[in-house]
Amino acid sequence: MLAGEAHWLAGRPVEKIVELDADDPELVRAWRNFPDPVADNDGQSWEYLASELIEGRWVHIFVNGKSSARVPARPGWVSLNS
Repeated sequence: MLAGEAHWLAGRPVEKIVELDADDPELVRAWRNFPDPVADNDGQSWEYLASELIEGRWVHIFVNGKSSARVPARPGWVSLNS
């Protein structure tokens, strides 16, 4: 599942990977923009995995045990952990 404009990710190399704190404002925003943050697929709840930098654009990765979803970071956002 690719959210918003994240369709450009397919097959692109990852430049950096970071893990944001649960209370990071950007991660809080990403959860609010998640396609279905309360979805429960066969007992598998969604969890934040990491944030990746691909072609100069950050995207937040969520997993639920069976699949993954990506939410693009807000334009201009840069991880302080990178």
